[in-house]
Amino acid sequence: LGSIPEWTPLAALAPLREIDAPAASVAASAFNAALEFAKNGAMEIRQTAHFEPIYVRRRERANEDKGARDGAE
Repeated sequence: LGSIPEWTPLAALAPLREIDAPAASVAASAFNAALEFAKNGAMEIRQTAHFEPIYVRRRERANEDKGARDGAE
């Protein structure tokens, strides 16, 4: 996630040309992965309106939160 510190369209991160699979499957897999990262607190997701692009970025506090849960200072 270090390579996406700023809001980036999710579609720009899915390597459609590099994977021999239907585009809809690649997009669905990328979205599922983004949801998992967000669920774990490592990523933020936003969309400004219905049917608009979905944007993602690394969550800055993810490392701090993990350290706090692990008991690290």
